[in-house]
Amino acid sequence: MKRRKISGITVLLFLCCMLCGCAAAAGGQTTAEETPVLWPETEMPAALKYDRMWIYSAQAETEDPEVIRDIVEAVRNIRVQEKEGSRAEDYTDILLFTFRDGHTYRLEFEADSWLADDNTCLHVEGLSVLRTLLDGLLEKDAENANPKKD
Repeated sequence: MKRRKISGITVLLFLCCMLCGCAAAAGGQTTAEETPVLWPETEMPAALKYDRMWIYSAQAETEDPEVIRDIVEAVRNIRVQEKEGSRAEDYTDILLFTFRDGHTYRLEFEADSWLADDNTCLHVEGLSVLRTLLDGLLEKDAENANPKKD
């Protein structure tokens, strides 16, 4: 009889733990394991190609290590929020980073969302800093393409 009570209590505790775990998952809370990583790379890229596909199109490229470092830091500071991001056809930023060994890493943002590798659209916070840096990259690239004549 005593043995049965201990087993019953153990089963009851196990069921409570299971239910509490399921309730937390049902509440929409995500763990670090569930949230995709926006910047998985450990080394700094050697080059960056940027395509702006908004109402207008623009492109820029750089191999400037300081510019690339600032952009990577801005990407690292972007916070992935949730799985239900919004899609947009005329507000897309595509960044293609190329590393010294030749491999590439591509990031795509639509409006305030990141398109993960599996095409999941995730809402993010912190894109304004990145887009400000990308504005500067476009301006610098345009100046280099059309130098002012004195």
